[in-house]
Amino acid sequence: MERGKIHKGARHLFSRKRNGKPKMSIVIPTLNEEKYITEALDSIRKQKGAPAHEIIIVDGGSTDKTLKIARKYADLIIHEPKRTVGAGRNTGMYAARGDILVCANADTVYPPHWLKEIMRQFEHKHTVGVIGKVVPKDGDLIDHAFAHLILHPAAYVLSKAKMHYVDSSNMAVRADAFFTVGGIDLRLVSGEDTELLKRLKKHGKVVYAPDAEAYISMRRVKKWGKIYYTYFHTTNFVKTHLLNRGHGHYEPIRE
Repeated sequence: MERGKIHKGARHLFSRKRNGKPKMSIVIPTLNEEKYITEALDSIRKQKGAPAHEIIIVDGGSTDKTLKIARKYADLIIHEPKRTVGAGRNTGMYAARGDILVCANADTVYPPHWLKEIMRQFEHKHTVGVIGKVVPKDGDLIDHAFAHLILHPAAYVLSKAKMHYVDSSNMAVRADAFFTVGGIDLRLVSGEDTELLKRLKKHGKVVYAPDAEAYISMRRVKKWGKIYYTYFHTTNFVKTHLLNRGHGHYEPIRE
């Protein structure tokens, strides 16, 4: 697939007149996100000190008000029939015009300095990927303690060991490197973000940027339970780093 185009199964749903070339493209996959997407998109709209950017929504067939809300914010909306997160991101990234491709989620809130901090990391010409810090948006005391006492220190140490812990709700890649490696592996249902960065590392440096925070929803933790959630993502991390593929299932949580 060529940059600037979408595959035959996808189709454009909405396009705003876009003047000039944005420096950054923010790609958000969606599927029935009406409860969360306004807060997420509003937080992106309120970014301060960020370069010119576009918002691309890639929808998996929402039947609620997601698309109606998205039209108020998005520069481009695409329908992607394959409902995996990786397929949504890949389709949006190929349609993007920015030099930096930013992955975001429809249930995540981004502080006003987020894009500026990500862009700062790419001032180094050898940087091909940036991973930001994730913080519980609506978690309990245990969730916050785990994030600050275990997850964040572990993410920092793992980044130094070049075995990055990746959360694609807060990740960015340099566009030319992304297309050089062939984009996201669409055979993967989970772990596609980690696998992508493993390939990108052959072309430059991947950095962990703790100042580029994102506040993520805990709805999957609440649905799965803390023990299973931790088990799933820990084993997925190991499998992806060792075998280049994660678990073969990752059902949507829409509660």
